[in-house]
Amino acid sequence: MKLLKSCALILTATVLLSAPSHARRQRIGTACYSVDAKRGWQYLQLSNTYSRVVSIRGEWTADVLNFGRVGPGGHTDIIEEDYSGFKYDATVPLGALLIGAPGSPYSWLNEPQTLSQPISNVAMRINDDDLALEDNFGSLQVCFSN
Repeated sequence: MKLLKSCALILTATVLLSAPSHARRQRIGTACYSVDAKRGWQYLQLSNTYSRVVSIRGEWTADVLNFGRVGPGGHTDIIEEDYSGFKYDATVPLGALLIGAPGSPYSWLNEPQTLSQPISNVAMRINDDDLALEDNFGSLQVCFSN
């Protein structure tokens, strides 16, 4: 019984001290988060306050049956006018990565960059209409640092 209680305590401590499942630490001071193409705005509490996006990896698509996979820049090879009604933001390419921070308007995040302000909360999504997310596929991994 004493061994069982010890194992339970170790398991509980391991679970409580683990990083959130959506976060993956790369190196000290860097944390990576996955953004799913099938979901709208994904609100994340970051593990620290960060001032830079240091990498964006992965591929996704805004329509798995009609388009290839792209990165954070989105589908730049399609006729935009044909799909403007299917985008969350009509001024940005379909499938682009959007990022928003509290107190600031969202923007297009198409490459690693220094953020306009340090953040500890962030929202990210694919640029696709909320009613058209079911045909999306893939994810992007966004890594933050200072």
